[in-house]
Amino acid sequence: MGLYVIFLTVSKFLQLVSLAILIYCVTTWIAPRSTVRYWLERIIQPFCAPFRPLARAICTRWGCPVDFTCWFAILGIELLDQLLWVLFSLL
Repeated sequence: MGLYVIFLTVSKFLQLVSLAILIYCVTTWIAPRSTVRYWLERIIQPFCAPFRPLARAICTRWGCPVDFTCWFAILGIELLDQLLWVLFSLL
């Protein structure tokens, strides 16, 4: 029972981070200079930073002006969440 609660808590945290990244993306389009965007940026930066080189490489190679860092971060977090539950089912 205790192990399930730990896995569930980590899973909910990862979902919350994904939601924060999505809200950050929307606020950059709607209100790019809002304080909410700056606050969210400081929170999600550690989760998006590992994906920045990949997004930058894709953008420079294909000449795409869109930054896919947040999209890659959400995909990575969702993949980690799925792997977490596979690990839980193996235990």
